[in-house]
Amino acid sequence: MGSISKQSKSVWAQINNDKLNPALVNKTIKLKRWPDFGKSEPALEYLKLSAILSKQNVPVFNISDISGLEADVVNSFINTAHKYELLDITTEFFDHPTDSKQDFMPIGQNHS
Repeated sequence: MGSISKQSKSVWAQINNDKLNPALVNKTIKLKRWPDFGKSEPALEYLKLSAILSKQNVPVFNISDISGLEADVVNSFINTAHKYELLDITTEFFDHPTDSKQDFMPIGQNHS
């Protein structure tokens, strides 16, 4: 499992799921609002994911690549955000995600 910097004592540090919730596969997500990390300092990885997911809808399968974080860290954050109803979840992003992944331009990349 990937490392989380400065483990907090909040629910965000306690829920660790290596596997993504099946309800989120082939979906795009966006945070409805920033998570309440409580009084403890949140992990830097979770702040990064919150920033990315608060700006636009992002295909779940691409979040690890966009963020540069390990999949288990991303899955843990997404599963927790889903559990606490913090996500706007859209229908399937691609009809055939394995055929269309190369067509998605990650945040911050220029079309050339």
